[in-house]
Amino acid sequence: MPQPQKAVSHNAATLRPTTEADLPAISELTEAVFGRRRSPEVLRWLLLSAQPGLDLQSEVAINDDDGRIVGHVGSLKCLYQWGEHIAVGAHPMLWMLHPDARGRIGIQLGHTGTRSGDFSLVVGGTPNSKPIMERRRFVRTATTTELRLSTDAAGAADAGDLELRPFEPAPTRLLPATGPVVSLPTPARLNWLAACPTLETRLFSVYRHGKNLGPMLLYVNRRGDEPSGRIVHLPRADGDWGAFVRLALTELASAGCKSASILATCDNQLETVAALGGEPFYERVIYFRNQSGLPEASRWHLSYLEGDLAYRRV
Repeated sequence: MPQPQKAVSHNAATLRPTTEADLPAISELTEAVFGRRRSPEVLRWLLLSAQPGLDLQSEVAINDDDGRIVGHVGSLKCLYQWGEHIAVGAHPMLWMLHPDARGRIGIQLGHTGTRSGDFSLVVGGTPNSKPIMERRRFVRTATTTELRLSTDAAGAADAGDLELRPFEPAPTRLLPATGPVVSLPTPARLNWLAACPTLETRLFSVYRHGKNLGPMLLYVNRRGDEPSGRIVHLPRADGDWGAFVRLALTELASAGCKSASILATCDNQLETVAALGGEPFYERVIYFRNQSGLPEASRWHLSYLEGDLAYRRV
């Protein structure tokens, strides 16, 4: 007969860097918090990647009374164009606390998850994390929408003069200072996502007339009845953004995918995907905390590249 679960103390915890030996306990914690277990294999990649140049941190909260892991918070720091500034955004990842742990432990985790970077960014969040974000002065700024496309949409028009080549880093191209907040993906960040152990990944550079326009990252999930795809990231468009989407759909169709998901934030993205038959299936709120006095921002151009969104529910 199962034994009643031991209550977790409300007292303080000691935070320390995550180790390989912690992964099974963190895996159990993901099931207790999110209702869905993330395997040690996935957690090893997600939290302990040694990718050179990747600014990734992971800490566990150890209950001071009994030595058990009762919480976790990770942080991924990334570059963004914010108006005329190049800013560092910190993504709290797997920010979780055992359902029976409260009080000072939650406060400690909340402080740790929002202490670095020029600003902190959360796309989505859980019912447990949202009250913590409110206490940590996160602001609800916009929404982003997940849509599903048929790869048949690629046949509506070709991708024009675009072509895919093996990934090579491209020079950073900055948008006008009046544009939205935009992620500036580094090779380290892209290669980290491309190393996901549970999905087939395809990382390319998109070229036009011999010019490298930027990276395209795609995922293929072959664990279901039929393969499904995800458009993780596309280059920022200089013209017809739909051509990049069609190019991605063509590649995913060649991998056997009948459908693909994409995340869109700005009106241009949403209109383009809708015109290709995209159907919304989930909406996420964007929360941010501006801890360094950056100018006010109301527009965002985000993708599945943000934080640990990319590999989930492909």
